[in-house]
Amino acid sequence: MNFPISFKNVLNTNDFIYLQDDLKEWHLNNFSNQGRNGHDYSKSFFGQVDRENLMHFWKASTTISLKVKATLKKKLHIIRLHSGGKLFGTSPNFHFDYTEQYGCYTFVLFTNMNWNTNWGGEFIAQDPETSEYKYVPYIPNNGVLIPSHWQHTGSPPLSNEAGMRTSVAFMYAPYDKVDTILENFPEIQKFQRG
Repeated sequence: MNFPISFKNVLNTNDFIYLQDDLKEWHLNNFSNQGRNGHDYSKSFFGQVDRENLMHFWKASTTISLKVKATLKKKLHIIRLHSGGKLFGTSPNFHFDYTEQYGCYTFVLFTNMNWNTNWGGEFIAQDPETSEYKYVPYIPNNGVLIPSHWQHTGSPPLSNEAGMRTSVAFMYAPYDKVDTILENFPEIQKFQRG
C-alpha cells in the first residue's frame, strides 16, 4: 500500500462543523513534545477535554475508523486522539506516534473551516524505507493516513492572516496489540478506561 493515503470530505458537513466548533473551546498546542524513544506526547485527548464534548469526537472517530478499516482491510481499535495547532512563525517538529512493532496507524483530519492553499500548512511525512518526504496539501475536512511509525509533521501557516492551522489525529491499533500498548503506555489507559 502506498502511503500517505489521502481522504476527501471525511465527515458530513454537520459533523465537521460540530467538531470544528468544539475545537474552539480547546487550548491547542503548536508543538509536539518528545517522550521516551521519540514518541509524541504533546497535548493529547485524555484529560484535556470535558467528557460532554467527547460526543462529536467519538462520532468522527467512528466515521474515520470505518474509512480506515475499509481501506486497510484490517480490524483496528482507536487508542488515542490528539489535537494540534500551529501558528505563523512556529517551526514544524517531526515526530512519530508509535514504533513499528505496534502496527498502529495515524489518521490526521484537517479541521480548519476555511483555508487558502496559499497559506501553506501542508502535512509532511517521511517514508522510513526510502527517506523520501511526502506532502499532502491542507484542505479543510480532508485527511491523511500513515503508519504511526512514520516521522511526520504539519507545516505552520505561511501568513498571520491564516490564523491557527488545526488538526485532530486519530490513532488506531490492531486488536491483537491493544493490550500490549495499554501496558506500555499507561497514559492511554486513563483515556481508554476513564
